[in-house]
Amino acid sequence: MADISDVSGKALALFGAIQGASYQHQTTAGVWQAMRSAAEQMGTDLSGVTLSDVNTLRSVAVGLRNASEEFDRAAADQALTPTMWAQNLNTRPLEERNAEQVWQVRFQHQVSIEGELQTVWRTLEYQGRLPATKAELLEDVGASAQWLADDYGIEQVGIGAIEISEV
Repeated sequence: MADISDVSGKALALFGAIQGASYQHQTTAGVWQAMRSAAEQMGTDLSGVTLSDVNTLRSVAVGLRNASEEFDRAAADQALTPTMWAQNLNTRPLEERNAEQVWQVRFQHQVSIEGELQTVWRTLEYQGRLPATKAELLEDVGASAQWLADDYGIEQVGIGAIEISEV
């Protein structure tokens, strides 16, 4: 796992931009441009953000993207395998993970709010074990997404990307 303990707080605040650029398979220049744009929107700049910070965070983001793409390519009846999950910024040390397995499943919840299509990331947490197959996980995600849409009084349109991470 990438050690994020030395990553600056400013760089961590830009993880969403790094992750978004990584999902789009952006070049290094594209990642830095995404970070500059995000920093500008936050009213700051990239001073204090090091190349090492960005490389560490990009490694985490690319791991999540690759695992998500592997999950997406899997057949519905395929068992969930380690190639379909990655570590994220909250992943605990190995000895803690071995003592108690905890998984986060983040998914893009596509909804219509007052006629406007929006995508919101949502997270489910599993303790102990994940569902056995892609189909079972999709069923859980779909049911949770529909429950959230009903609870918020919005229309569910669909589910986008799914990330599985061991935390």
